[in-house]
Amino acid sequence: MDDAGLILLTGRNGAGKSTFLLCLLGRYPVDSGYIRFNGEDVTGLPVEKRRAAFVNQSSFFGHMDVGTHIHWGSGGTNSSDAKAGRVTEGLGIGFSGKVDRLSQGQKMRVAVATAVLSSPSVILIDEALSNISDRLAVLSELKKMSEEYRFDIVCVSQDAEDSSIADHHYTIDEGVMSRAF
Repeated sequence: MDDAGLILLTGRNGAGKSTFLLCLLGRYPVDSGYIRFNGEDVTGLPVEKRRAAFVNQSSFFGHMDVGTHIHWGSGGTNSSDAKAGRVTEGLGIGFSGKVDRLSQGQKMRVAVATAVLSSPSVILIDEALSNISDRLAVLSELKKMSEEYRFDIVCVSQDAEDSSIADHHYTIDEGVMSRAF
């Protein structure tokens, strides 16, 4: 797959969606082929050198407050306050407090904002948006941010409705990926 932008992966439970993301992340080696992010071959690179952000249902630091968590994504600096403001507003983060006291949807908004502010080449989202009530609006905003800040998104979802926003849609069944569009 040589696609860019917002890429949606759908498939039943156990089909291989999460395993595929973990291969992209570098947690699992690939049997053959290569992995490229923005034209750069990252196949042999360790996780920390891939500039990939991974977001799943537990991708947050509960002991941090929202502001600290979000600024942690940018390396803890305040140099990107304008970008942080843009990202938090776009993702509907108008709340504060300790992350562990937030709803699951709010935690995921914070985790995604942190990922965006880490300046990745790609954000890998493993069903982390399912608890967000306005999921399609958040996904649409993420797509705009990906264009603005030049990163791609590979998003796993159980809901094929998410493909209405995607640039590319793939399905996975028993580890075999097929292009839906």
